[in-house]
Amino acid sequence: LMQNVGAKTELTKAKTLAEAINKEVFRAIALRSSWVRCANSKDVLTAINGAKLIAFNVIREAIHKDLVFTMTKLFDVGKDDLSFHRIFRILEDPAVLPLLADAQACAEANARYRAVADSKHCRSLRLLRNKMLAHNDTRGVQQTAKYGHEVALLKDTVWITTRLSTALPAGPFHYEAAERVWDDEANRFWMALIQGSGSAGKVLATDGFSQH
Repeated sequence: LMQNVGAKTELTKAKTLAEAINKEVFRAIALRSSWVRCANSKDVLTAINGAKLIAFNVIREAIHKDLVFTMTKLFDVGKDDLSFHRIFRILEDPAVLPLLADAQACAEANARYRAVADSKHCRSLRLLRNKMLAHNDTRGVQQTAKYGHEVALLKDTVWITTRLSTALPAGPFHYEAAERVWDDEANRFWMALIQGSGSAGKVLATDGFSQH
């Protein structure tokens, strides 16, 4: 009986962790939408260059940094980290397994997590994150962490959390709806910036900041 109570307590911990991770995934979805829309979009870059908005690179890099930090921490392995490793360490307990709503979904999520943690896109982004945290030169690392790795890691993360929501159960989390909403919001934001960039360029020229 005591063992069963302990297992239920551990399962509750896993559900609490899953809910916290879910919030980070939603944040990553919002960041991804903003990042993808401004990273290499011709209409945004043309407007920014035309208006000489010199703060753009700082803002774009800040969005990217936040996106990388938000996702990669979920693949850390410290005992107190908000991470998949910590959840699966609980769910691998033989006493907890019988309490799962779907043990097969848990096994699939765990297998995908292990594969992703060892993938090139995850390892490259985690290395970039570690370099940034240590304030080291990141130029060589940025060549390894290529454009698109962020989107690939988020896609994997959504898959893992979705299967976890079936296993525990928790959720549903409605990620697809969130992606549509944030894609629309990101597009609305950057289109507003594009439309206002002409007047911004005139202000810069008046203030003497326009580059010649």
